[in-house]
Amino acid sequence: MKDAAVPFRVVLVGCGKAGQRFLRALRYGACAERYLVTGLVDPMVDRLESVKGEANAYTDLATALEAERPDVAVVCVNEEFHWEALRKVLACRSIRHVVCEKPLTKDMAELQALGPAVWEKPVSVNFCERYSYIMDDYRDWLREHDAEVSRIEFFWGKYRVRDPRPTMGVLSELSHPLDLARVLLASPASELLELSAASSTFSDFSVTGLPAADDVSVTGSIDGVLVSGKSSFLWDERKRRIVVYACQKESGNTWQVVLNFDAPRWDDDSMVVYEINPCGGERQKVAEKRYRSSDLDPQVRHINKLYRYLLEVADTLAERGRSPRFADAADARWAQVALDEVASLAGDENTRGRYAALFGPEVSLTERKIEAEA
Repeated sequence: MKDAAVPFRVVLVGCGKAGQRFLRALRYGACAERYLVTGLVDPMVDRLESVKGEANAYTDLATALEAERPDVAVVCVNEEFHWEALRKVLACRSIRHVVCEKPLTKDMAELQALGPAVWEKPVSVNFCERYSYIMDDYRDWLREHDAEVSRIEFFWGKYRVRDPRPTMGVLSELSHPLDLARVLLASPASELLELSAASSTFSDFSVTGLPAADDVSVTGSIDGVLVSGKSSFLWDERKRRIVVYACQKESGNTWQVVLNFDAPRWDDDSMVVYEINPCGGERQKVAEKRYRSSDLDPQVRHINKLYRYLLEVADTLAERGRSPRFADAADARWAQVALDEVASLAGDENTRGRYAALFGPEVSLTERKIEAEA
C-alpha cells in the first residue's frame, strides 16, 4: 500500500477537450494533493503545445510509460483509439489503476482482445453522471419513501453534426443513460439488459463523412423493470433527462421522478418529484433539488462530477473502500455487452430506409474534414 501522503504519479493520454478537463480536475483541490501529473501524451504536437509546461510532453505513449513509470494512466483519447492505448497501459508494470473515458472500448471484440489484463489491473470508467448530487438525492428519496421503481424512460443526446472529433456514433452517447438506468435500479452487473427492440438511423454527420449511427431508440428491461429511451447526435440542443416511475406498494402512492443533467450547463442538475393522482393523473410537486454550476468554485465549475470521480479513484488506490457510484471493469463490460446487443438488433446503414445523407455528394471527404476543423 502506497503512503497516502505521497501523490500518485499520473500520465494523461490525450490532450484534447476531454484531456484538458481531466487535467483541470487533477490539478484542483484535494486532487492536487493526491495526484501528480508527470506526463502528457498526444501524437498531435499542437495539442501538446496547448498544455505546454504543465508536465513532460510526449508524442509516443510507450516512451512516456517507460520514462515516467506512472501509478495511474488516464485514457481520454477518442474512443476509436481506446483499445490501442489500453493495450499499452495495461502492459505497463508500474500502473496500479487505469482511468478511461466511456465506453471502455469501441465494441465487445476489442474488450475481449485486451485479454485477462483488463481484469488483473484495476480499471474504472468515467461514467461521470453517477457523481451528480441528484443521484445521491434520488437514492435518499427512494429509501425514505420505501419506493420501488416500476419504469424508466430516458432522452439523452446533443448536437454533434460535423464535430471535429471522430466518433463511433451515437452508441457512445447511449452508454450513459443505460448505465444510469442500472444505477437507479441498484442492479448488479450480473443483471444484463434484456433487449426487446432497438432501431437506429444513419447519416454522414461525422467529420469523416462515413456512415455512422446518429440516432437510436431502445426498449428492454433490467432486473425485470422496463427501460426505454432515445439517444441522438442530431438534436438542436443538449438534453439529458431520465424519468423514473416509482410506487409504494402498501400505500399505493405513485411518483414521477424527473432527473435533468447538465441543463443548460455542465453540473446544472435537478431532481423534481411529483406525486401522481390515480384519478385523473394530476401531478403535485412534492420534492425538488437543484444544483447550479454558478454556485461552484470557478476552478471546478463544469468539471465537478469529474473531480468527485477522481477523488474516489484516489480513495480506491489508497484502499479506503469504494462507493456504489464507482464504475469498475465489470460495469464497463455490462455497458459493452448492452451496446453490442443494441448495435446487433438495430441494424446498420444498409438496412432499408435507415440511411439519409445530410450533405451533398459533391463535397469530398477531405473538404469536409477541412471545413469541420476550421
